Amino acid sequence: MKNHKALLFNIFIVALLSIAILSSCKKDVPATTRAGKPTILLSKIINNSVGSVEFGKIIDTFTYSGKLLTKVVRYNYSHLDSSPSSPIDSVITTAAFSYTNTGVLTGIQIEENTGNGFNIITTQTVITDSAGNIIILITTQSNSSDFVDSISDTIDYQNNLVSNWRYSGLTRLGFVSSKTSFTYDSNANNISKTTDELPQPDMLVNSTFDSYHNIAQAVPYWIYFNISGYEPLLFLSPGLNNPVDASKNGTALTFNYEYNTYGYPSKISWNDTTPLSYKFEYISVY
Repeated sequence: MKNHKALLFNIFIVALLSIAILSSCKKDVPATTRAGKPTILLSKIINNSVGSVEFGKIIDTFTYSGKLLTKVVRYNYSHLDSSPSSPIDSVITTAAFSYTNTGVLTGIQIEENTGNGFNIITTQTVITDSAGNIIILITTQSNSSDFVDSISDTIDYQNNLVSNWRYSGLTRLGFVSSKTSFTYDSNANNISKTTDELPQPDMLVNSTFDSYHNIAQAVPYWIYFNISGYEPLLFLSPGLNNPVDASKNGTALTFNYEYNTYGYPSKISWNDTTPLSYKFEYISVY
């Protein structure tokens, strides 16, 4: 009987020690070993083109609340080409993203600060599908008290990849319309992008790709930035990997990359009419 009680006591002590050890191990787990892989999100684009008035300058910043994109600030320095001594360093455009309580994107408000006291306000209404992809974007831009631009963008998807983007509407220049089609290879890489916009149709063909993550994967709603004309060329080629050899309207292009530890490009360089280069910074979110 005494041996039986002693055995039970020893089992009880071992159990307590095991609980204490497990509890101690749990408390000592550092944040860097949290379960699951982090989501990598683009946070900054810097112009790295030697000789450009934008060299070394930030051209885009991306702000998030958790994984939700909340604000993008765009800096335009093109006026410095003609007026290097301009007191206005950049024209700043801020896009604020609005969501429902469940994280569904509903709208975007854009304010362009021209620096001369005249700000352009653009309101965009967004409709998304069940996967959170933008399928309709209605844009209303107030350029003056007597005229308002109104554009409607419609985006189609196939296997969760953009297949067509159509836009039409009334602007100060009259009625405009265009259709852009995307095609992909069996690895979900974008091999062509064709726009029927007149007077000059536009075509981008990507023939080879790297084996790293496409930058567009780190940008929520990348098609929005494509529609909005954001630089650089990275937003024009969605898909799994980054294009290496390509041609734009028959002109050959070769993209060179440097990569970070996440497997995303940290720098891209290529020659168009002039040498172009951009640097990218990211954040990781669990």
